[in-house]
Amino acid sequence: MTLATIPVGLWLSAIAVRDARTRRITNTLLWPGVVAVAGMGVASPAVIVAGLIAASPYLLAWLLRQCGGGDVKLALVVGGLTADWVIAMLVVLLAAILSAIAALVARSSSLPHGPALVGATALLLGVTH
Repeated sequence: MTLATIPVGLWLSAIAVRDARTRRITNTLLWPGVVAVAGMGVASPAVIVAGLIAASPYLLAWLLRQCGGGDVKLALVVGGLTADWVIAMLVVLLAAILSAIAALVARSSSLPHGPALVGATALLLGVTH
């Protein structure tokens, strides 16, 4: 765990809470992460690769109108934060599982996905780093 873990964790928590409450992830909240991942990607291309791998299924879902643009950008950021394409894929898989469980429990087919993405990221980064 590094000193950056606390502010990043708080920032991701704010995104998850915002999405859970409003079903929207604003660009105001997301762009600092997008810029940070792009900056980290200059030093380590693995960051960009992991971000793109995580964002790809969400981009397809967005094109099919199955998720919002905020989910695509959030996936790019959390994938980049993992800096590992395997962990990025696992984040996507675990987030889908968490969303499916939440939908079953809530008996709803339409729930915000940001909290699941943030939770999956926190869990996997906590286990792997």
